[in-house]
Amino acid sequence: GDNHAPWSEEQDFCKVCCRDAHILRPSAALVPTIVGEYALATGYWGWQESRFLEKNFHNYMSLWSKMESIVGSFLWSFRILPDYQDTMLSLEWSLLDLVDQGFLSPHMGYSADVSSLCPAMGELAQQCPDFSNTTVHFATGCEWQRPAAKLAPALRGGGRRLLDGRAPAPHAVGHLVSSAQLDAPAASFV
Repeated sequence: GDNHAPWSEEQDFCKVCCRDAHILRPSAALVPTIVGEYALATGYWGWQESRFLEKNFHNYMSLWSKMESIVGSFLWSFRILPDYQDTMLSLEWSLLDLVDQGFLSPHMGYSADVSSLCPAMGELAQQCPDFSNTTVHFATGCEWQRPAAKLAPALRGGGRRLLDGRAPAPHAVGHLVSSAQLDAPAASFV
C-alpha cells in the first residue's frame, strides 16, 4: 500500500488511475461532490526531477472529469509556515509556490487532456489491477498488471530456455524455464 518503500512514480500513477477510480466509482452518480484540498504531495521523492507533478495533476484532472458526481475540485493552494532555510520543504503542498517556481504552468488546468481516464499513461492505463471481489481502501497497494507476453517475450516458443531466452549449454542446470512455466499466470513470476 502507500508508504512502503520503494515508492515509484508508477505506483502513484496506478493509485490515481486505478485504485482511486475504483474507490470513487460506486459513488459516481449519487451526490454532487467537490473534491477539496487535495495535493500533489506523495511519497515519491523524485517529483522535482521529472514531469511527475504535471502528469500527476493531469491524471487527477482526468479522474475527476470521468466521475459523474464530481462537479469541481481544488488543489491545496498555500503552504503554512514555509521553511525559509529549506525552500523545497513541503513545496508540493502549495499550488502557488509550484507555479511560482516553475514546476507547473499557470495554465495547466486549461491544457489537461481529460478525454479519457489518465490519457497521459497511454497503454499503461489499460493495465490496472483487478480489484473485483477485493476490499479496497486508501492504502491498498497498486501495481500495473503487465501482460505475461510482455514480461518475457523471448521465452515464448517452447522447449527449455535460460531466463534471458537463450538455449542452455548442455552442462547448464540452473535458471531453466519450461514452456509450461511460461503459460502460468504472471503472478507466479513475482
